[in-house]
Amino acid sequence: MELLIAERVRENRKRLGLTQEELAGRLGVSPQTVSYWENGGYPDITMLPIIANHFGITVDALMGNDAERIREDIDAFWGRSKVISSVEESFDEARAYYAKYPQERIIQSIFLQRFENLPPELRNNHRELARQVAGKILSDPWASPSDRGTAISSMARTTEGEERQRWLALLTDSETYRKTYTEYSIVLQERGPEAAHPYLGVDRILGFRRALFSDIGYGVNPSEETVRKARFFIGILTSFGEGAIPDGWLSGAGGLYTDLAFALFRLDREEEGYDALRSALDCFSRFAANPPDAWLDVGAPFLFRGVKVGIRAWDFLFPDGTTYRTDSFASCPKPISLVIRMRVPLASTTELRREPEYRRILSEAEKLIPEKIRIELAKEGTL
Repeated sequence: MELLIAERVRENRKRLGLTQEELAGRLGVSPQTVSYWENGGYPDITMLPIIANHFGITVDALMGNDAERIREDIDAFWGRSKVISSVEESFDEARAYYAKYPQERIIQSIFLQRFENLPPELRNNHRELARQVAGKILSDPWASPSDRGTAISSMARTTEGEERQRWLALLTDSETYRKTYTEYSIVLQERGPEAAHPYLGVDRILGFRRALFSDIGYGVNPSEETVRKARFFIGILTSFGEGAIPDGWLSGAGGLYTDLAFALFRLDREEEGYDALRSALDCFSRFAANPPDAWLDVGAPFLFRGVKVGIRAWDFLFPDGTTYRTDSFASCPKPISLVIRMRVPLASTTELRREPEYRRILSEAEKLIPEKIRIELAKEGTL
């Protein structure tokens, strides 16, 4: 680590309004010694606490190892990292900074992220160091879920057999997306692209679901922006089926059409709103018509690698007939979401709720909800 003693002596001397001669007198050294320090020479180690105490700072601050200095250095490192194109150079710099600041959480996390980007032959050279860094994160009770996920992913990549499976099993819930990509990377490294492609397909399905179900922004005040976003995503889903929404995306499309309908109602575009509402009902009806053990096509095989999805959002079928399960971190919209939305008393739907067509669509949507769930919701007063 670069020591900043010269700079800190000079700036603190001037802060106190002292000349070199005056500071030398207070510290019991010659003016030449102070000049030597300010020009890059290092004081005797026994002088460090004396100088620091005189300035009212810590020895770390005197040496340039204080929190502010570390943060400035790390920020500069982060800024440089964005323009480094070489994966190896990027990792080497992260490794150098880990050597400087082994206890800094952000450096630990960046190191592991760059470790995962290394090609397999280089990753093997740094396996033990990566495990050491991951172990520090996992032993810290204050580590964020994201940092812990990165550490667990690195542990899975650097182990084998049952131990690897134990690490992968810890990537659950909010880390499902990371788990799938981790498995994809491992299979790609060990068994090649053909075996890894289905994991990539699942990874892409999960990523698109995340965009689909989180980016619309339902809210109580849908707007023209909601209309544009919903239609944009509906257009993408339709393109996956070359003109018709594939069965595997029907539930998501039902949610999008629901949002679109209520945004249009709020904008006083009633006829368009009813068209969207009928489309929502149609999507949910077609989805509900599938048997519980069905495997549904998601289309775009070049993108999703021929993977099919189950009725349960976390089940997948690979082209070779094997099944794969993730954790349900993002549930898909269901008919009940349409029913609840239609029953919420919003100002934009007050008059609509009395119209026969609105009541017909609501009645048909309620029939799609399993009887057991309808009974429970009726007890709660939701239905």
